[in-house]
Amino acid sequence: MIAVAWLAALQLAGADAALERCRQLDREFDTKNMPKPCQAAADDASATVAERVEALRLLAFAHVLNGDEALAEPAFLRMLVLSPTSVLPADAGPQFRKAFAAARSRFDTEGAVTTSFTAPLVDGAKRAPIALQVDVADRLGRVASARVLSTVAGASAPLEERMVKSELGAGQVRFTGTVPEPPGPSAYSLGYQVVLDGWDGAPVPLPAPLAGTVARDAASVVPPIGEGGELPWGWIIGGGAASVALVAATGGGIAWCFVAGPCRQQSAWVRVQLVQGAAP
Repeated sequence: MIAVAWLAALQLAGADAALERCRQLDREFDTKNMPKPCQAAADDASATVAERVEALRLLAFAHVLNGDEALAEPAFLRMLVLSPTSVLPADAGPQFRKAFAAARSRFDTEGAVTTSFTAPLVDGAKRAPIALQVDVADRLGRVASARVLSTVAGASAPLEERMVKSELGAGQVRFTGTVPEPPGPSAYSLGYQVVLDGWDGAPVPLPAPLAGTVARDAASVVPPIGEGGELPWGWIIGGGAASVALVAATGGGIAWCFVAGPCRQQSAWVRVQLVQGAAP
């Protein structure tokens, strides 16, 4: 454990050193030596989004000043992927703004995120989890995570659940999860929406919302035994040795099996009482 913490501290120190070195070289106008530390700081996944965006901006500026505009555009493009609202400083020169404008144009064209989502068919009379699957075409890798928000009338805040991300191929990802629902047997109308989040935590714009509505039927919920409700109690009593071997809930009723006979299906809830007879 100590070794892991020590390694993490070294990595963090190395990332901070790379960014500070990038800044120092920028202050010294040493653009020839800026790319390596600036790139290292931009690639550090443990750094904050703001720090990585700063490193990419300084990297792009260095490429422009070194006459490598072709390398500046990818740096600006990646900066926009991490933070789509990024802008250049007010005092940025025209050569920087030209390269940034080209990257912004490419980002607007190639950075559009599209989805394939089919709202699930839900039987309101059954309380099975509502499974969701969203396939995302994300050419530039703008989507960092996804979550499901659900709301019920009268609730003070929406419920939220994170989705699982799977890589399908270049620029193709899939998110899977379930719609969070409130506990209890009451009937309600549930509205849900899938939100795709970017690296900066802001929702990624989509052509159409990934949303749906589900109606839950209170009659589909059977109160647990002993928690109230008028149930058609029955009694199963065995003589001699205990004769009931298994009692299990199965849908709308229970299955009960006897040691000396086959299992039967009864469409009502029953209370089981085992009576231990005297040993022969």
